[in-house]
Formats: sequence, structure tokens, C-alpha cells
Amino acid sequence: MDRHTDPAPRGADAAACCDQGAALRDLGRHGEAAQYFERAVGLEPDNAVAHAGMGAALAAVGRHEEAIRCYGQAIKLDPGNAAPYVNTGIALADLGRHEEAIPWFDWAFEL
Repeated sequence: MDRHTDPAPRGADAAACCDQGAALRDLGRHGEAAQYFERAVGLEPDNAVAHAGMGAALAAVGRHEEAIRCYGQAIKLDPGNAAPYVNTGIALADLGRHEEAIPWFDWAFEL
């Protein structure tokens, strides 16, 4: 993002960007939400919430492959959080990859 398209105000931290992204996602403004989560990841690459939030926003606009990558990073950073496992399964199912999706739900349930 360049300074003309960066949605976050100067000095914003990753948590503030995640909060704004979540608010926009809740309003159904998924494209804008993804920009805030992307900014949060840029500010704090080890923020599992930012990766998971970006994945959810991308999935909501049909960008499932990208969402799966975001969920994978969230899982690496916080393997005890079931949500990215479930969301990976949903994204795979949305892509018609049902057999591949099933274990993700099982893994989430085991947590």
C-alpha cells in the first residue's frame, strides 16, 4: 500500500487496524476490511488475529485460495485457536474441495 491508499492513520498500531478491519467486516465492507488487516500484518507480521481477519475478509469476497494462506499463517502463529482451522475447512469446501476440507473440521474439534 502506498501512502495514498493506506487506510490506517499515521501512527496506528496493529490492534487498532484489526479493530477497524473487524468493524468494517461486520458492516459487510469486506474489501475495506481486508486493507486494514493487511496493514495490521504489515505492522505486526506475527499477529495471528490480523492474518485470520484478513483471511475472513478475503474469503467473504471469494478469494478463497488467498484466505487459506492467511489462515495457514494464523495457525502457525496460534495453533491453539480453532477458528482458522474451521475457516480453512469452509474455504476449501467453498472451492469444492470437500474431501480436503473434512480433516480441518476434525482438527478444530480436537482443540
